[in-house]
Amino acid sequence: MGTLMERLADRPRSRWLALFVISRAVAGLIAAVLLVVHEVSNHDAFLAALALAYTALSIGVAVRLRRRRPVGLWVADVVASLNLIMAAGEWRSPFYLLFLTTLILPATSLARGRAIGFVLGTATGYLGVALLTGVDWGTLRTTPRLESFATHLLLPVLMGVGLAYAAELLRRLRTEQARSERIALEAERRRLARELHDSAKQRMHAAQLLLTSLPPGSEAAAAEPVQLAMRELAAATSEMETSLNGLRTAAGGGTLLAALRGRPAQLGATAGVEVNVAGADMSLADPLATHVYHVLSEAIHNAIRHARATTVVTRLRQDDGHLVATVVDNGCGFSENASWNSQGVRSMMERAELVGGYLSIGPGIDGAGTTVTLDLPYAEQPA
Repeated sequence: MGTLMERLADRPRSRWLALFVISRAVAGLIAAVLLVVHEVSNHDAFLAALALAYTALSIGVAVRLRRRRPVGLWVADVVASLNLIMAAGEWRSPFYLLFLTTLILPATSLARGRAIGFVLGTATGYLGVALLTGVDWGTLRTTPRLESFATHLLLPVLMGVGLAYAAELLRRLRTEQARSERIALEAERRRLARELHDSAKQRMHAAQLLLTSLPPGSEAAAAEPVQLAMRELAAATSEMETSLNGLRTAAGGGTLLAALRGRPAQLGATAGVEVNVAGADMSLADPLATHVYHVLSEAIHNAIRHARATTVVTRLRQDDGHLVATVVDNGCGFSENASWNSQGVRSMMERAELVGGYLSIGPGIDGAGTTVTLDLPYAEQPA
């Protein structure tokens, strides 16, 4: 259970599923124990086994379909739990807690209006089951019995509506957080572009001017170290200009394919490396777009500059609510003891973590070269 919960907690949208798994497991276990230690019906042992089996089955199905919104299965879950209550023959059944857990996923996954409608429909279904199992109206004249009946009827409504509002609040907070991150990212991008332009780029230009000012044909100008330094400065200036343009222009506002076919591919053409970018044409919102763009462009740049690759292939695809991007090169690869401590790789991994994704680096096709894979939750932005 611990390993499963750690995996579920890795992604923010799976935390409600983690709550469901814990609650359903506890509710199923409590129902089975109550049926064993307290006589409820003439077939308590069978019902206890059924409770445990259904608990395990429902958890397995929910985890398997964790990236979807199976409304039909949620309705089936409600119906199954109500039938278990009817099988026990009592509206105060041990299966009542199991019934309450059926509200967690729909209340937190659907839009607030639809979630509340689902909750009210579920509570109405429970009222019908209570009437069918035989409410002793005479006993309800006493205050404790009346309070117990009212609590059983109102608790699903209060719990479901509370979960729906909590989920809506968290969605709004995430939206506001994304907006704040976008503003901060844009400010930082412009600050870096300004500082690089006013300091590093100007110094590089000054050094280049000093070298080019040497008298043509002189021994100093013809010296191999001077010529090498001039070539390196020219290349560094070109890369600096590429970086500045990338900082001045956000990756968002267009598709990811278009952004990757821009400057990273142009850098490949300059270096004589074939850079191929293809796959699903996705439109991402900032800051997600900026983080994904920089992770993939850094992987492309590393293949071009450090791996001595002649071909770099980038593929984008959607996989059941996830964006999966791969950058594969035919370069020199990496050693088995590689620690990935370079600033570029650390930056890629940090960006992947910021957007709730996972970055993996491994061997390329047939063990040659390198494959960089970025996997993260994805919902395409409307046009």
